[in-house]
Amino acid sequence: MKAKLKDPIPDIEWWDMALLHSGNYPDIANGTIDEGDLKMEKFDFYVEHPRPIEPPAEPAPPPPQPLKPTKQEQKKLRTQGRIAKEKERQGVKEPPKPKIKMSNLHKVLGTEATQDPTRLEKEVRNATAEREQAHIDRNIARKLTPAELREKKKRKLFDEPNTLDTLVSLYRVNGLSHPNARFRVAQENRLTGCAVICDGISIVVVEGGSKSIKR
Repeated sequence: MKAKLKDPIPDIEWWDMALLHSGNYPDIANGTIDEGDLKMEKFDFYVEHPRPIEPPAEPAPPPPQPLKPTKQEQKKLRTQGRIAKEKERQGVKEPPKPKIKMSNLHKVLGTEATQDPTRLEKEVRNATAEREQAHIDRNIARKLTPAELREKKKRKLFDEPNTLDTLVSLYRVNGLSHPNARFRVAQENRLTGCAVICDGISIVVVEGGSKSIKR
């Protein structure tokens, strides 16, 4: 078994070579570098965003499309609709009862509303209460449980766990000394990465879904 030889440590790294006038590291025994040793024209406040590269994975298949009915099926559906309307018009099928309210009581019932107004008013109020209760019952039936609400919020805030897209972004932050700022970067948006924290400026590299990156 052959051991792969490691490259020797260079005198200067390639990413520093373009920033130094002499092409070599100056005397940094005290931990500082003078501005005269650096090419200050290479520095600016812009952040270069590299061109995004598609991930090396196949995209997810498109969702199944609903089948379009054929001409014969469309014709059959139209015929059934016409027959149902004709039966309702001829009285074979009982038409739906009119929605009577206190505002349209006299308009719908006409002279019948003047014969026994007390009884009709009671029936209208009972019917209105039944419709309102049915509306409340339908809303309760559609209401999500706490677990379903949490799952819905996760789907809204974060990408699907089986998605193949993972984005990487680089940010310059003025400061990460406050614990709240570090929590938002590290845990609140479910991102992974690393950070370089210095006095006055910090660099954060994160990777994750598109929704978390946008926030």
